Amino acid sequence: MKTKRHQLVPAEKPLVVKVYKYFVKEAVAGRNFGQDSRQRTADATDFGVSTIQRVVAAYNRDPDTNFDAFVKDSLIHWASSKKPGDGGIDDYHGNFDAVIFEKWFLRLCINLQAYGSCVIHMDGARYHKRQRNPAPTRRTLKADIQKWLLDRVIPQLLALVKKHKPKPVYVAQRIAANHGHYLLYTPPYHPELQPIELVWGLVKNRIARRPAKTPGDLSARLTTEFTRVNSKNWCKFYRRVLRFERKYLAALEECELLENEDEVADPEGVDE
Repeated sequence: MKTKRHQLVPAEKPLVVKVYKYFVKEAVAGRNFGQDSRQRTADATDFGVSTIQRVVAAYNRDPDTNFDAFVKDSLIHWASSKKPGDGGIDDYHGNFDAVIFEKWFLRLCINLQAYGSCVIHMDGARYHKRQRNPAPTRRTLKADIQKWLLDRVIPQLLALVKKHKPKPVYVAQRIAANHGHYLLYTPPYHPELQPIELVWGLVKNRIARRPAKTPGDLSARLTTEFTRVNSKNWCKFYRRVLRFERKYLAALEECELLENEDEVADPEGVDE
């Protein structure tokens, strides 16, 4: 009986290459025990030797072949409209809202399932954090406040809203959880913790060297420049973000250590 050839999901291909490279290093060091590196990789991953050969051959031809830098269908762009803002600065922010974002994010989470359970890092932009359960505010109509309170069997009005305000439940987090992922929001005003900011900066700098003359030209240039961003760029930017994360964690641990030392030095808070 002929068995169907296993089709590796995107997350499995880098794993195969990493295991294969490890066994190649072992062979160079004389620790392969007379076994072929491809066979050892097949034994370790439980994939067939032919599958290992196919993935390694594709990687050797082009490290980015089938090892995409971007998730499928994750890049979208369109011609924007603008409106006058404060100080004569044009405002583009109305071109993107929670409805557009959540539609895109749902498709992203579905496509991410091919990589297994993922941890997603996202900044706290307003359209990233639309609440499923928003509480009334001072701008809310009295009738709507009454309905909000009556729905929760609370007889009082606005003074009790803040007291009984539930913990925010964000739509984006629910979308991620429904597809097996975990969404984390980075702290406000810390773009250095977002690798995508570095990717976007790289693309904009490349386009700025030869500015587009028409919206159509700009759209084509964006597509081209994002295609040029490869996995090596992503890894470089990710490592840069990790350096900031470790720096902040070290500072936090140092603060906690100093606080603990103060407590040990004077546990009772009484001078001799």
